[in-house]
Amino acid sequence: MKIFVSSTIKDLGDLRYELYRRLKELGHTPWLSEMSDFPSNLHPDSMTNCIMVAEECDIFVVILDKHAGLSYHKEDTAYSYLSGLKISEAEYRCARKKGKPVCIFIRKRAECESAIYRQVKDDEKQKESIKWYSENAVYEFYERLMHEDPHIPWRYTFDSINEIIEPLNAIIGESFPIEYIQENPDFLLDRFRKLINEKHIYPPSKKALIELNEEFFSMNYNDISNEQMKNVKRKFDERFSMNVKIKSMKRDTTEIDNLFNQMKTSLDIILDKSVNESKIEKPMIEGRIRESVVLQPNLYGVGIDLKKLIRKK
Repeated sequence: MKIFVSSTIKDLGDLRYELYRRLKELGHTPWLSEMSDFPSNLHPDSMTNCIMVAEECDIFVVILDKHAGLSYHKEDTAYSYLSGLKISEAEYRCARKKGKPVCIFIRKRAECESAIYRQVKDDEKQKESIKWYSENAVYEFYERLMHEDPHIPWRYTFDSINEIIEPLNAIIGESFPIEYIQENPDFLLDRFRKLINEKHIYPPSKKALIELNEEFFSMNYNDISNEQMKNVKRKFDERFSMNVKIKSMKRDTTEIDNLFNQMKTSLDIILDKSVNESKIEKPMIEGRIRESVVLQPNLYGVGIDLKKLIRKK
């Protein structure tokens, strides 16, 4: 998944690099403008190029901290209407206009002070008497983001990289287009396998989580019925309670629950998007096997091991 990260570079360089590395490890394509693999051939002007790249992403991430960045001033492009905006907001406006999912992260201190700034912003004397953590433009941009219509549901505060990467992982799971899952059937399987293996939890619990992942994310759920969807969700919850939760230690509860919630969110989204409302009986296979569910009673009425899927040309 192509993830565009918009923020100032000078004050967030280390965080941006670590975020780039982590997203790469998870199999994504992070787009950060200072990196060598950032697309740079869409426009000769670097700022305009960034705006155009933002329009092509799958998820747009904006990170707010001390500085607001440079302003965009280009009157001779299709984006002249953005002239005067800080570059992060210009990128955001274009990604939003294209319907891209948006996720906001703001430094905890900046978020706290934004409430104070909101109260005194019209009182120039009082505003100038306060030593702010962030530039005024950061608070003003955040204020506009908070009042967007439609509302942006994914807003988080952070002080560490983990406070960005963990919610972002969950959001990514919610945001995958079903077409992407169909084209990359092992993506979520590999993604959760990596996440589970990175956790320092009781070995029997880790083994049970890996088995849960293998069982439910090795299936292709395309074109299933409502009844089949409910059946899979029920079985997933049962498997977790009986095979994972019962083996977990108290010290691992938070880690295991977080993993379960990420897996469940991803599975629910996939299932909900894969339901064929008119489907009641199992699908008929005509001509060649397509990437749809082949029903098998021993797999709770749905699913097929993708490694055993045979395509007839």
